[in-house]
This record gives sequence, C-alpha cells and structure tokens, in this order.
Amino acid sequence: MIDALNIAATGLQSAETRLEGTAHRTAFGRAEPVSTSVDLITSIRDAEANANVVRTSDDMVGTLLDLFA
Repeated sequence: MIDALNIAATGLQSAETRLEGTAHRTAFGRAEPVSTSVDLITSIRDAEANANVVRTSDDMVGTLLDLFA
C-alpha cells in the first residue's frame, strides 16, 4: 500500500507539472485552444484519479490497523 501511495504521489506531481506547462503556454499565447482544453481536462482527471488512489490506500491502511490493533 505504501507503493500505491508513492505511485499516486508521483502521478499527482506529474499532473501538476503538465498543468503548469499548459498554463505557461496559454499565458504566452503558444497554445491551440482545443489542445489546451484537452491538456487541462486530462491533467485534472489524472490528479483526481491519483487522489482517489491516495484516499483508497489510506482507507485500506486504516482498516488493517483497526483489524490488527
């Protein structure tokens, strides 16, 4: 479960990096509107999915601690 948390944290960082890149390209007028929208939506969905992995892993660890404590 710790591996899942590490993978999810890496995924969250990756989504943030892509979001920052998209914001930078948008701010300087170097982005196509459609591809920018797709990149933004994809980054948001990736972050949501990784946040769900973190929540689920946390719940699983909590359940295991309750069972064995």
